[in-house]
Amino acid sequence: MRKIIVFVLVGFVLVLAFQQETRDRLRSLIDPTNEAIFVSTDGGNVQYVKNAYRPQPIASLTKVLVAYEVWNRVATGRASWDDTITIPQAVLDQITIPNSATGLLYAGETYTLRELTDLMLIASANDATIAIAYMLEGNEHLFVERLEARAKSLGFDSFRLYNATGLPTEDGMENEATAEELGKLTIALAKDYPTVFETTSRPFVMSKNGTKLLATNALIPGRDFAYEGVNGLKTGYTEQSGHSVIVTGENDGTSYVIVLLHEEDEEEKFRKARELIETYTK
Repeated sequence: MRKIIVFVLVGFVLVLAFQQETRDRLRSLIDPTNEAIFVSTDGGNVQYVKNAYRPQPIASLTKVLVAYEVWNRVATGRASWDDTITIPQAVLDQITIPNSATGLLYAGETYTLRELTDLMLIASANDATIAIAYMLEGNEHLFVERLEARAKSLGFDSFRLYNATGLPTEDGMENEATAEELGKLTIALAKDYPTVFETTSRPFVMSKNGTKLLATNALIPGRDFAYEGVNGLKTGYTEQSGHSVIVTGENDGTSYVIVLLHEEDEEEKFRKARELIETYTK
């Protein structure tokens, strides 16, 4: 009996040592200038936080707020997934940043709200995002005002929005928010509109001309850094914001939300996100 107790104690000590080593490795992995927050949606318990309360440029993570607004309007009957818009040239003229993500929209084409939302969330299509703004409010400026009001209604004070896409403005201004409030926004989206994951868990979306547009979130099953259980959510990048990602999913029965902001390398953000999942859900 004494030998059994000794073996159990030794095993327990080894497990604790492994967990501490994993946490130490995580701390060395995350640069002090980056923002990282982990939130367990099993009650919203914050497991890891770093620089999470300082507003930072958020680039295309803005589109998570757009998604909340879209799902809310559909749920309340103010919009339908089958609503359509014929793409005006004005939508395309607003994409002025070279090589920014698009859904390959062309003026005169007709899209449903569902098609545009899929392009926005899977391929991070900026043209589709602006088209959503035009469909729902007639122009992007009014839609941004609605997004700001939505953020306030959810209790968020850090959101500073200049557009719906997260792209830099002509004078270099960028949308901002804190990692904490992005995490809370994601938790609200998951709780209120869980069907969003039917879209964000897809590894690609097809454009109207038949081009396969890959999901920008490479942690989605079927993508380069696939991790089992990941079902979303959104990536972002500008030169000022760096590489950012919000990751959602479930691991060992624990659902999670991870926000990483201002990474210097695209692959590194996915590697760090995996490390966070493995550290705090096992």
